[in-house]
Amino acid sequence: GAEYYFRSPLIYKGTFLAGFGQKDTKEEDRDDDYDYSYRRYTAKTEHKIGEKIRLSFPMQYYRKDFLGVNLDYKGFSFGDIWEYEFFHDKTQGWEIRLDAEYKKIMYLTKSHNDYRKYHVGIQLEYERKGNWKCSSSLEGNWYLYNDSADQKERYYAGLAFEKWFLKKDLSVSLDLKYRYARYRQKNDLHDRGMRIGFKYIF
Repeated sequence: GAEYYFRSPLIYKGTFLAGFGQKDTKEEDRDDDYDYSYRRYTAKTEHKIGEKIRLSFPMQYYRKDFLGVNLDYKGFSFGDIWEYEFFHDKTQGWEIRLDAEYKKIMYLTKSHNDYRKYHVGIQLEYERKGNWKCSSSLEGNWYLYNDSADQKERYYAGLAFEKWFLKKDLSVSLDLKYRYARYRQKNDLHDRGMRIGFKYIF
């Protein structure tokens, strides 16, 4: 990847990244379970509006080739992210984050599976600087297929907490998440998840 810092007051940073590798669809919170290889190219510009507002515009092109199943596709996405630090001092800070994204997926051999995805999200975060932070979030995702009977919606609510020790070399985190999925041709889905994490920087 590469980064470039501009002197313009309208844009202060540009980033380009290229990625290659293998993953599993379970990592994307999908209902199926397939292995795939991928290629991904990402470009992003970052902007500052005053001292408290940050704005970025990410754009991405990608392709995925699945192993053992004929689901290969390519696609692109673009969006915007607003971050507003509306209160902070030496000991604490409040921040709100808003994001939106449009994604288009095109299957190489099954064009009837093509879809568009619209995403919006909001997150509120509070931090005791150098000690701990917590956040709450809401998001919605709408999937529009060529066949309207396949359309679906997914909504998420989340709570997260992270505590630091040893000057942030050690952290312990807890994430709680609720998902509601609404389908046209099958029963709606409700599920909950919890993740506990430990991280140490050597």
